Amino acid sequence: MGKIPNVIKNEFKVDTWYHIVLTIVVIIKIIFIISAIIVFEETRNHHENTPFFKRIVRIKDISNELAIIIICILMIHVFNPFNNNYTVDKHLKNILFVFAILTLCERHWFVFTGKNIQLINHIQFFTGRIGTLQDQTSSDKRHLTDYH
Repeated sequence: MGKIPNVIKNEFKVDTWYHIVLTIVVIIKIIFIISAIIVFEETRNHHENTPFFKRIVRIKDISNELAIIIICILMIHVFNPFNNNYTVDKHLKNILFVFAILTLCERHWFVFTGKNIQLINHIQFFTGRIGTLQDQTSSDKRHLTDYH
């Protein structure tokens, strides 16, 4: 009977910091899902103009962007082509490394900065944002008004 706690302890042991990072990302995504449900319900009940609604939309946006950013940073570390510690095909490692960098570039940084920065808009336009540059800038500006 004394061995059972050790078996359970070994089963739930955190081997690397990757597990911790991924657990944090899952918690952040759960926060995103909960906030998305609240936003959906508040919209359905026509409560979009309340400070609570705006705060929850901001939490929803930040949690989504933050989860993606953390995963990209983890991918950059794991698939770094200069790192020989991982047993992934070199070509695949290079592709995933570049993909993570490009995905970071296209993130909605205004969610964190509260500003619409033209240089960042140009980088985003060429790395993955949809529509025209003017559409993208207008959309970001409209979205920023919801935060203030």
